[in-house]
Amino acid sequence: MGDPAAGSPAFCRALETLAIAYHEAGHAVAQLLVCPALPLTNASIAPEGDELGRACFENYAETIVPDADGEDADMPEHERQYLESEAISLLAGPLAEQRFCGQTLEPPLPGSARTDQADVTDIAHLLHDDRRVARAWVGSMLRRAIDLVQNDGRFWPAVKAVAAALLREQTLTSDEISTLVHETTERTRR
Repeated sequence: MGDPAAGSPAFCRALETLAIAYHEAGHAVAQLLVCPALPLTNASIAPEGDELGRACFENYAETIVPDADGEDADMPEHERQYLESEAISLLAGPLAEQRFCGQTLEPPLPGSARTDQADVTDIAHLLHDDRRVARAWVGSMLRRAIDLVQNDGRFWPAVKAVAAALLREQTLTSDEISTLVHETTERTRR
């Protein structure tokens, strides 16, 4: 017979907190690995309003440097790359949560990913007017995020380190997260 504490409210809250820590760590680590030029400000598992956790990044529009050719007609390539990186980071959070929970990394993403998926869809519609093209782009970003989570040897050890630190501290600064990711990726290379 199973452990009677396993169904208790305290046990369920502890599991939820673990899942949130891995989810937010997934966002933060993905952003640092995919697009380190887009500054991370912090990550937290301290509840705030409706949010159970969050990874915060500076607004890419304030970070990007204008294209050298100065043309505004189409979205500059570097801006497109920032948006792709943001989409991958948004999807990597729920994928890290799925991996932590022992689930297969494929759609549908967990219910906790609704906001992340809505944000990725918004980015897709910003980039593509055609709904089919936007939907295909979201699928492409999901495949890239799955590849990062499953196949980049730096990702999972860094996520585990950041999640553990989030569980201890609740909130981490960008410097603390960057240091953990750097130290973990250095150990992974050895």
